[in-house]
Amino acid sequence: MPADVVEKVLASISLSRFPLLLRTPKEGKLIKPTDIFRLNISYKPSQTKIKLPSPPSARPDNPAPEVESERKYIIDAAIVRIMKSRQTIEHSALILAVFDALQGKFSIDNHFVKNRIEVLIERQFLKRSEDGIGTYTYIA
Repeated sequence: MPADVVEKVLASISLSRFPLLLRTPKEGKLIKPTDIFRLNISYKPSQTKIKLPSPPSARPDNPAPEVESERKYIIDAAIVRIMKSRQTIEHSALILAVFDALQGKFSIDNHFVKNRIEVLIERQFLKRSEDGIGTYTYIA
């Protein structure tokens, strides 16, 4: 855990009105790396539940490049699976089907799916239908 996150959590536990941790030395409101913490044995809660603050999740907005490359294959596989089952599909329906198929695995961007569709067209897995502008056909 990063040091700043640990400092925030320790500050909220030890500097509250009813501290769970006692800090030595008690100098100001800033937590120092040299401070020593011990459990407050004399703490008697009026409620049976104690809510401890959880540290903020550290999910990066931009995943690592190796994660991006793995997700490309997962999205490509989902698009091909959908296209195999339906043969022809409109663009908006394909996008919705991909989002439904990958729901819960990771969050994806609409533009990222569009780029993967273009790559699959270039690799000749899909083609645009002649009868509709926003319709794709699966090439077996």
